[in-house]
Amino acid sequence: MDKISEDWIRTRAYEIWESEGRCVGHDQAHWFKATQELAETIDLSAKPAKKAKPKARKPRARKNTEARASL
Repeated sequence: MDKISEDWIRTRAYEIWESEGRCVGHDQAHWFKATQELAETIDLSAKPAKKAKPKARKPRARKNTEARASL
């Protein structure tokens, strides 16, 4: 685990601990929850964005150059 990930997990686990009323003895559960959140974030950002399908082009009407020339 790199330093950035570990720092993020530590900070998030602390936030979870505070939000749950600073209960002592749940540190592993908070760490696990923070780790899961990071994993979900990485999974979501790792998925490539769906490419929009190109719209079907309508065939263009051909210009009748012979008809124009006679006008």
